[in-house]
Amino acid sequence: VLFDMAGNWGLPDPDADKIVAMDVAAAGSSQSYSFNFAGRSAQDMGYGEKTFFFKATSSTTKLVFESTNLDGFFNGPVLDNVRVSLN
Repeated sequence: VLFDMAGNWGLPDPDADKIVAMDVAAAGSSQSYSFNFAGRSAQDMGYGEKTFFFKATSSTTKLVFESTNLDGFFNGPVLDNVRVSLN
């Protein structure tokens, strides 16, 4: 799995932490990711490409992206361009 990750730059608190984090999981595999979006804006979100590897164990597999930013605000990760391919 390839995906592009950035952070929600429109935070309600300008002094809030500028690092967002999330977990990705599928077929018993999981990995944590983080992204520092300090200095970014809506015009330049600074997306970074991330990679997640897993081996499917059936004909259908659930792929989960879960924010670990649990502060009650909308300052979690932003995803784009998610691609799944066979290797």
